[in-house]
Amino acid sequence: MRCVYLGIKCFCLLALVSGQLKPIEQSEKCYRSVIQIMSMFDNVYHYRNFIIYGNWDLDEGKTSFAYQIMETFGRPVINAGNETDSLHNLINIHNYAVVFFTGIFDPLLDVVRRTVSGLQFLHIHFINKLSDHSQSNMAEIEEFFIWSWKSHLYYIILTFQCNKNQEIWRYEFRSNLTIIPITQQNIRDLKRVTMWQMQRYQSTVSVYQSVPDVFVVSRNQICGQYILKSQTFFQYNSTDQRDLTGDKLSLGGQVGIMIAEFMRYINATMRIIQLPHNNRSSKDSQDFIKNMTIDIAANMEWETSISYNSPIVQITKYCMVVPNGRRVNYAHRYNLLVQDWSLVALFLFYIVVNAVIKKLANRRMRLYDVFFRMIELSFDQPISTRIFQSMRITEKIIMISTMFYNLLVKSILCGALTTHITNGILMPDIVDIKSFLENDLRIMISYSEKNDILKSLTVPREILSHIIFVDQKIRDQHLNSLNNSFVYIIDTKQWPQYEFAQKRLRQPKLKLAPPALCGVYRFLVLSVRPELPFANSFYNFINQVYEAGILEKWMQIGLEQMKKANLIEQPSYNPSTHKPLAWEFFASPFQTVLIGFSLSLLAFFFECILMSWR
Repeated sequence: MRCVYLGIKCFCLLALVSGQLKPIEQSEKCYRSVIQIMSMFDNVYHYRNFIIYGNWDLDEGKTSFAYQIMETFGRPVINAGNETDSLHNLINIHNYAVVFFTGIFDPLLDVVRRTVSGLQFLHIHFINKLSDHSQSNMAEIEEFFIWSWKSHLYYIILTFQCNKNQEIWRYEFRSNLTIIPITQQNIRDLKRVTMWQMQRYQSTVSVYQSVPDVFVVSRNQICGQYILKSQTFFQYNSTDQRDLTGDKLSLGGQVGIMIAEFMRYINATMRIIQLPHNNRSSKDSQDFIKNMTIDIAANMEWETSISYNSPIVQITKYCMVVPNGRRVNYAHRYNLLVQDWSLVALFLFYIVVNAVIKKLANRRMRLYDVFFRMIELSFDQPISTRIFQSMRITEKIIMISTMFYNLLVKSILCGALTTHITNGILMPDIVDIKSFLENDLRIMISYSEKNDILKSLTVPREILSHIIFVDQKIRDQHLNSLNNSFVYIIDTKQWPQYEFAQKRLRQPKLKLAPPALCGVYRFLVLSVRPELPFANSFYNFINQVYEAGILEKWMQIGLEQMKKANLIEQPSYNPSTHKPLAWEFFASPFQTVLIGFSLSLLAFFFECILMSWR
């Protein structure tokens, strides 16, 4: 009996322990199921953070699940709750959220919608706490996806707690809602867009002329030439995108080519809407598109009200464009030399030293003889003392004037030669405000860009007087002709076109100023409607483009398009800017020679009078 009693007691204890361990085993199984799904997506998208909303039915489930995620992926985990505020201040993109909810009326869904509203391209994994998929139906799944669509949650998947078959559901919305199952095999295809064959889906793309990023070209023939929609004439065949647009319009530039290539990639088409103004936020542009649904706004803009989703974020700023290796004007070389007092002081010191040497060599020499011998020695034209002492004062003056004339003629011949073989006198490079003031240049700004430039660029008080405002057309003429007599202020995204224009020059005439002469950074975005079925695919496509380094190639293609469209000109040769010194430069030395000869004649005249009087 005692043995039977002990056996029953052991059996009861084992049953009790087994009953307590069963929920833990079930919880661990659910953990592994969800983490396996997360790993499938993480292998493709490589997330930075994980966010958890809600918990399991078990008391210790939430903390244990967060620990399992950190142990598996080694990345931060954020536990969000009802008190959580908007998360866009903490994290940005590349996040994976896990939400445990009980149904469409779960208050936790409102918390999710409120906290993730500022995040871009967030993947959310909703886990329904129903024990099995059989307890639900497709109508409830469709109702949940409709709520997701209305809540602007587009990149989501839906599973069920402890789902043995690991069924994963997603949706896309074209003309109507489509529910699509996901398997482990087609997750990578989801990123590569091979399953997004859009069946010639037509996207509406708005654009205004913004070279070199994006511009519109047309084959409207006028007088044997082609016309750009910004009233610029060119000869460029734009039919390479006829398969996308169906008409004579095409997108050019780096961003324009990227959009066109993506449309080909997903087998879609596009309709180009040309805005009447060079700013999408202007009143004319807003009135023009108020009755249209714009899928992609092709222009990179600082502020936009179309969408917060942007697959591209470009950093730019306003910078000065300054002359590169600017040479001193030949008419001002003499003034530059005179202003250099160190050179004048050295010359005077040299003359005084020569006078001291002559006086020490012959202490009996009279002062006016010391003066003449000093000039004689300074001009490197020495003569013997006996000959010099035998000369009259008239001969001495004539000799000094003649030596000065010979030296001047020799200098002219040497200067004419060196002018052609030297680079001339270079002005100091403009690297800060001080060097800018030394160059004494003016800053040319167009009226249309005045407000934007002055907002983003702090202009010191010292250079306010150097700013001139002109029309946009006049500014563009000077800048496109590479006139290095002015300083310009442009957006750094426009610099590649001017760099391209100077490729054929031996030395570029213009260059971008250092950061000390630039404004604050601005973030430009490319707006895409987030509810588009290919919005996430567009983002992934651009990531692949960046990784492959194709953007630089597209930039060069866009610049070649601009060249064919006569939007940019390259000098056919590098003209010489060196000229011989004008005769006016030698006016002062010649006047000195004439004065010397006049004094010698005057002295000779007085000597003749004295000799006749004696």
